[in-house]
Amino acid sequence: MLAFLLGIVPLAQNAAATTPEQVKEFVHNIYIEGVPYDEASQLAADVALPVLKQVLDDPGEDEYWANAAITIGMIGNDQGVNLLTEFVNRQEAKSKLTRAQTVAKTSAVIALGYIV
Repeated sequence: MLAFLLGIVPLAQNAAATTPEQVKEFVHNIYIEGVPYDEASQLAADVALPVLKQVLDDPGEDEYWANAAITIGMIGNDQGVNLLTEFVNRQEAKSKLTRAQTVAKTSAVIALGYIV
């Protein structure tokens, strides 16, 4: 009720109006209990996947790569398979992955399971 009064509409109720800004904000959140499936799965693939690919392609965003990868999987679109496999197989600039990059690559493999 409070969310309604404040004009806040959860993504799950507003999937048709998904914007790139919503996707970026969603992926930049910190989720203590993991990325929320109910919200991620409602993102419009045609809007969300290009934004999530940009996050995965940006080395400066590596702390958000895991959220982006899991969100791609939760969206469940077949195009996500290519995005995730390319990301997992990609060689990073440094030969040793950071902790965030390692978590992200592992998360991408797990995210493939959501699509299957």
